[in-house]
Amino acid sequence: LAARARRVPGGACLVGARARACVRVRRGWPAPMVYHSSRNDAACRSACGCAMLPLRTGSGPAPAEAGDQDVLDEVLSLLRANVLFKQFDIKGPADRLLVYLTLYCSSLLSKLPADAAAAKRTLPSLAAEGYSVPGDAGFRLGAYFPRPGSDAERDELRAYLKQARDEIATRLVGKCYNADGSRNKWWFAFEKRQFMGLDGV
Repeated sequence: LAARARRVPGGACLVGARARACVRVRRGWPAPMVYHSSRNDAACRSACGCAMLPLRTGSGPAPAEAGDQDVLDEVLSLLRANVLFKQFDIKGPADRLLVYLTLYCSSLLSKLPADAAAAKRTLPSLAAEGYSVPGDAGFRLGAYFPRPGSDAERDELRAYLKQARDEIATRLVGKCYNADGSRNKWWFAFEKRQFMGLDGV
């Protein structure tokens, strides 16, 4: 224990991760940074300050993504890193979508059952659970989203987010289970993490 302990100014003694964090700050090392969307400068429609980017899905209000990757792929690729953070500095409209979907996925991950077959059966009900958008009472990300200028703007974003939620939930389940239907430990290791200290949107 003594070998791992480090003394800091004032005589206090820190151990393990706290000691390493203290040393990093004293040496001037940069603090860990969240991962932002690469699509903040993309030309697209927006509602409530949230980018409504193209998606690789079937029917829905979102424009079709012509490439192999869309913003939902980006959210999932960054999920396990971003879910560790308690704060997020918004850099553009795509970041608002990233924050919303990261919070949704972290909440969904905590509710997925033990095997893939059960997950596929319960997924429609999980994805369809009531959710709020900017302008609704109880919307948990109100500090990150401007209020809608009209009911039409709010409804437009709600329809887009429903399509995004349905599709990203399906993709998340595809990643969270192994070929034999068992849980993938590299994903479920994050099931108790709460992005920004919140348990859902």
